Amino acid sequence: MFLQQFANALVLGSVYALFALGFTLIFGVLEVITLAHGAVFMIGAFAGLTVVTKFNASFPTAILVGMMVSGVLGWLIDLVAVRPLRKRKFHHLAPMIATIGCATIIISISQGLFGAEIYRFPFDFMPATSFNISTIQLSLLQVMIIGIALFLMLVIIILLNQTKWGKAVRVVAENPRTAALLGIPVERVFQLTAFTASALGGAAGVLTGINFREEKAMREKAMEILELFHLAGKAKRQADSLSYGEQRKLELARALATSPKLLLVDEPAAGMNPSETEELMGEIVQINNRGYTICLIEHDMKFVMGVCRQVAVLNFGELIALGSPDEVKSNSLVIEAYLGKDENAICS
Repeated sequence: MFLQQFANALVLGSVYALFALGFTLIFGVLEVITLAHGAVFMIGAFAGLTVVTKFNASFPTAILVGMMVSGVLGWLIDLVAVRPLRKRKFHHLAPMIATIGCATIIISISQGLFGAEIYRFPFDFMPATSFNISTIQLSLLQVMIIGIALFLMLVIIILLNQTKWGKAVRVVAENPRTAALLGIPVERVFQLTAFTASALGGAAGVLTGINFREEKAMREKAMEILELFHLAGKAKRQADSLSYGEQRKLELARALATSPKLLLVDEPAAGMNPSETEELMGEIVQINNRGYTICLIEHDMKFVMGVCRQVAVLNFGELIALGSPDEVKSNSLVIEAYLGKDENAICS
């Protein structure tokens, strides 16, 4: 569980890293704490979504369009709101207030164009492929998010350290006046930095939007499983507020959510009343009918005979019978053990 949560955090952290890298570039070079970066992030996501839904664009195209649109928007924010203040040797609070105004305008225009509804990328936009590494399960999308984030961060590191533009950025970040005396076009560096930082924010927006689509699919799958166990109406309740029988069903639902190839179930009916046991029998049969292989350990013979197709009976660790429920019920060794000895019944 820890490794899986760590992998999920790595995916989410990769997106945040792109967003933070763009924010850091703006602050480090332009010396501006921009509060419009979130709006730029949003516009990148909407730009990617638009080309996907309207023009059936591919995943790389959505990323590039989101980066370009956000980059241009960041450049315009710098040109219209920050550059005039920069020429007047602004106080640090001034660009913060100006970028708040820009963010408010951008959000208002976006709500006018798209409304206040929640939009999602199409579910079939990315193949539902997953990879299993030990106890970790990652989807193709999650792997691509990590890969794209690392690639873009590597590109920025190379640009800053190996190119003339990168060297100019570092000089301007250190001292703009000295950079100007050295012949570096400071304003152009400011504009390119604003474009690059906003483009990173746009990429993060598209990746977040696509990942959110996958989260929706997971929620729908979770609700489908809860519906199978008649727990959908209690989805928002705390687990400890459920009855004992419902908590046992929730344990099965959690196991089923991992899409197992083999489901190992140990005495699921223990502690349940007869009606709960009867209901659970039907639910386990439904799970099996959906293609899941189940290995069940249970002492309740009625339960075992009602759900199992093949039964193996152990007596003190020794296999004494194997076959269909009818064959096992008529087995003399099973009858002898059942009438006076401890037994464990295992069926799959």
